[in-house]
Amino acid sequence: MYRHPIALEIESLIESTVVGLGCELVGAEFKPSQYGSLLRLYIDAENGVGLAECEKVSRQVGALLDVHDPIQNEYNLEVSSPGTDRPLFKLEHFQVYAGERAKLVLSSAYQGRRRFTGILGKVKDDKIEITLDDGQLFAVPFDMLTEGRLAPLSPVLTKNKR
Repeated sequence: MYRHPIALEIESLIESTVVGLGCELVGAEFKPSQYGSLLRLYIDAENGVGLAECEKVSRQVGALLDVHDPIQNEYNLEVSSPGTDRPLFKLEHFQVYAGERAKLVLSSAYQGRRRFTGILGKVKDDKIEITLDDGQLFAVPFDMLTEGRLAPLSPVLTKNKR
């Protein structure tokens, strides 16, 4: 899965701090921009994440980033829970959420498609199985992914399907 090198560097820099605060670092996204970049951290905890946990992590990580200065330009730091459309960053995340509905976006077309939405299957040989809503099965190479996230059906869509 392609991830911005700064996001990977920041994850390795801050993970022990986040864990020390009682949270799990799900992953980091870095979106560069000439007008102010965005660094978004996703955290989770055994009993869920609220505003207090996000603020605590933001303060500690913000101070750590000020010292190490891995981002040369101005940026905004955002700390968030993964939410219902949880981002999936690592192969292990795809294994944990096998059986769940997800959306995958690739860097280039694979078997004629760049976007896949369906039910996650097994992870095997660095490929993620996904069964599309129409029943087609694909084994998508992990290294072609640019985005992976859960895609639960909204309650309105689920209700209307009956």
